[in-house]
Amino acid sequence: MTAGKGRRQAAILELVQSKPVRTQQELAAELAARGLPATQATISRDISDLHLVRTPDGYRPNGLARAVFAEHVKEMTVVQFLAVIKTWPGTANLVARHIDEAELPGVAGTVAGDDTIIVVLRAKSAADDLRRMLLG
Repeated sequence: MTAGKGRRQAAILELVQSKPVRTQQELAAELAARGLPATQATISRDISDLHLVRTPDGYRPNGLARAVFAEHVKEMTVVQFLAVIKTWPGTANLVARHIDEAELPGVAGTVAGDDTIIVVLRAKSAADDLRRMLLG
C-alpha cells in the first residue's frame, strides 16, 4: 500500500466514523478539502478495500468481522513468527477468512483447522496489530 493510499483510506475511515457521508461524491469533496483529491474510481476501490457498507445513515465500517472475532476467538498465543488462535469448534475457517480479508501488512497467511488457526507473521511485531484486531 502506498503512503498516499494509506493516508487517503485513513481519512475515509475517520470521515465515515465522524459524520454521515452518503455518496461517493460527498466523500470526494471531503477528501479534496483535506488535500487528498481522488477520482470516483479510486474512492470506489477504497470503499471496497475498507469493507465499508452503505446504510441509510451513510457509509459505515462493516462490523461483521469485529462481531465474528468477538464471538468466536477464544485466545491467541504467539510463538516466534506464528500466532496460534483458538476458536470455538467449527469456526476457525470463518475467522481465518476474515483475517485474510483484513490484509494486515504483517500477516503472510493463515491455515485453519476446526478450532485452531495458524497465522504466519512477516515480523514478530505484526502480532500486536493482529491481537488488537482480534481481541480489541
